[in-house]
Amino acid sequence: QQQQQQQQPQPPNEKSYFDGKKRKFQAIVQGHFLHPLPMNETVTGQTFDRPAGKLPARWIVTPFVKFISTLAPQLEAKLDGSSPRFLTP
Repeated sequence: QQQQQQQQPQPPNEKSYFDGKKRKFQAIVQGHFLHPLPMNETVTGQTFDRPAGKLPARWIVTPFVKFISTLAPQLEAKLDGSSPRFLTP
């Protein structure tokens, strides 16, 4: 039985992953749901617990978000307010 178990791939260590790169963070998710969950009820993206801070002028941001929305039509982008987010199914 031990031979049948596949060894899980290990994520790269922090130093090798960030060394010489402009990367600021990484997210790795592994596991399974305890109960069946339809994929149409799931989203991916980022949510923030604090305001975004100083953003470029709205006339720059709005066309950019509209352009990204043409690539991802179901994108929910909220940059203003106390909890900005980018979510897509």
